[in-house]
Amino acid sequence: MPLALQDRSVRADGSLAFADDHFAVLGDTILVNGRPQPHFEVAARRYRLRFANLSNARSYRLRLGSGQPMVQIASDGGLLRAPHATSEAELWPAERTEVVVDFSRYPLGTTVVLENVA
Repeated sequence: MPLALQDRSVRADGSLAFADDHFAVLGDTILVNGRPQPHFEVAARRYRLRFANLSNARSYRLRLGSGQPMVQIASDGGLLRAPHATSEAELWPAERTEVVVDFSRYPLGTTVVLENVA
């Protein structure tokens, strides 16, 4: 599942607001695959999540609200030599990482939130 993260400034009517200075701009809304606060229903299995930070200046520290660890398997440099369990995935602008999350640990109907704690 590819997940493109970016921050944008959004007006009250939902349209995007652009600044004259496009360098180091921090938006007021985080978008995932172009949507604010997206929702995705998963099956009780493992998912490979591919995060890409498409923001100009914002970094992200992603973690699951449940506290469950993620297993990092790749970074900008490609696949890691070995999987690495981690509680957070840090992403700087233009960086990407891949993690595996096992959703079979959650009872059916559970909501799991991906949080940015940066």
